[in-house]
Formats: sequence, structure tokens, C-alpha cells
Amino acid sequence: MPKAFFFGMAEGRMQSHKPFVLFVCRHNTGRSQMAEAYLRHFAGAAVEVASAGSTPGEKIEPVVVLAMAEVGIDVSAAQPKLIEKGVADRADLVITMGCDVHGVRRVDDDWDIPDPKGQSLSRVREIRDMIKHKARELASSLKQGTTMKRRVLFVCVRNAARSQMAEAFLNSICPDEFEAASAGLEPGELDPLAVEVMHEVGIDISCNQTKSVFDLFKTGKLFAYVVTVCDEASAERCPIFPGVTKRLHWSFADPAALRGSWDERLAQARVIRDQIHDRIAVWCDTMCARAPISA
Repeated sequence: MPKAFFFGMAEGRMQSHKPFVLFVCRHNTGRSQMAEAYLRHFAGAAVEVASAGSTPGEKIEPVVVLAMAEVGIDVSAAQPKLIEKGVADRADLVITMGCDVHGVRRVDDDWDIPDPKGQSLSRVREIRDMIKHKARELASSLKQGTTMKRRVLFVCVRNAARSQMAEAFLNSICPDEFEAASAGLEPGELDPLAVEVMHEVGIDISCNQTKSVFDLFKTGKLFAYVVTVCDEASAERCPIFPGVTKRLHWSFADPAALRGSWDERLAQARVIRDQIHDRIAVWCDTMCARAPISA
């Protein structure tokens, strides 16, 4: 059994933290370097920004250095970097540059930008200006807080039913405000009762995988809210997530503890499902009514 930990209790909103944007391409010698430099130029200290590559080259393309120098941005000292383990998981936005990359488990956006390698200076200027336009728009959105979804983690013992239903409902009810995930203290098999009752309301969780909260903790991923949906004693065994700004505890009955025939347990599972849905719907109404806090 893992050692007991407690969630952090600091007050506030996730959008008060500095958003972290990671630009990724294969070699990190051109497009992603320009994107990093431009976003830093437009957003300043309001945003943390980095770039990396799946197979980084030896140096930035000289024509890229020259094109950026023409607009007063010096990237001559930048070095291509390998995507470090866990960095992409920590990022609020992972943006690829129009190429397939390895080493990232998720991509939030793809900027379809031509590769400047081997291109003439005039062509690289065009590529530079494409990136400039996208970076300016992104910086404006980040400063206004319009693109920053608040991450919510739902935790129960096995990640088999309650937290899976909560994750699915939040992503369904309030997808523009929140990005939900779920995990368990001792992940087990997905509960068929949960799969069935969610199917009845048009949400398919049959292909979901159960996840360990401790594995998620090791990634360093930030969450605005961590919501435990098990009993209080189990909730106290969870780790302290970095950057957590609010802990909530919503206790729901465990479908695994239901007794009776399949139909009897299914009827009781529907009650739990509806309780979870209603609790999230009320919370969404409350949270979405609040004015967003700019990043």
C-alpha cells in the first residue's frame, strides 16, 4: 500500500498560474524555435514557453536565425533540445508544427507550417510571418484566459465507476470551461454497471482505461481542482499534486458494493449516476457563471 499523502489546500483558480506552452517539431531547428521566440515576444512574462524536438538537430538553421534577426528577435544562442520525459504532460498546451513527432502522448493543436530547412530566405520570411500571425493570436487568447481550460481530476479507489462517470459528465456538460480526467488509488477493471448506465444516457465509456493516481502524480501535471468521489478516509491517501489550487470532496456510494441481481444493482447504479450528474451540473452552473481570471 502506498504511503498516505494529502492533497494541497491552497485557495484560488488554475487560471491564476502562468500557462505553459510547448512547441514541438522533429528537429527543433526552425519552426518550433521561431514559435517559441514569437510567443515569448508577444506574451512576455505572462506565459511560460519552450520548444523541443523528437530528434533534435545540431543547431538552428542559419537562415532561420537571419530571418528572425530581421524582425529584431535574436535566436542565435538557442539550442535544439530533446523532448524531456514528463514535460509535455506538464504543458497546458502542446503544439506541433505540421509534422509527426515522437515523445508526446497528446497534442492540443497543430500549426501546419512548412519546414524552413533548405528553403530560400524569401520563403523562410513567409514561414516566419505565418508563425508570427499564429503566435500573436495565441498570446492574445492566453492573456485573456479564453483558451485555458481548467483541469479537473476526479479520484476514487479503483477508477472503475464513480470517477469515470464524473469525468465523462464534466467533459460532456462543460467542455469549454473544463478538461476532466480521472484516476484511482488502486486501479482495477472498469465496472460494467458504470458502462451500462452511462450508455443509457448516450455516453460511451466502454473503451476507457483505469489509471493510477500515483502514476499521474509523477508526471507533474497541474490541476485546478482535485475532486475525490470516494469516502473521506480513502481520499486522505492521495498524493499532493503540484499546483493544485482547490480540493473538493463529493462522496458517492460505490457501485462495486451494490448487492442483488444484475437488474437490482443496475437500478441502484442509475441512482448513483444521476447523483453524480446532478452534482456536476450544479457545480458547472456555479463555476461557469463566475468571471474568468486572466492568465
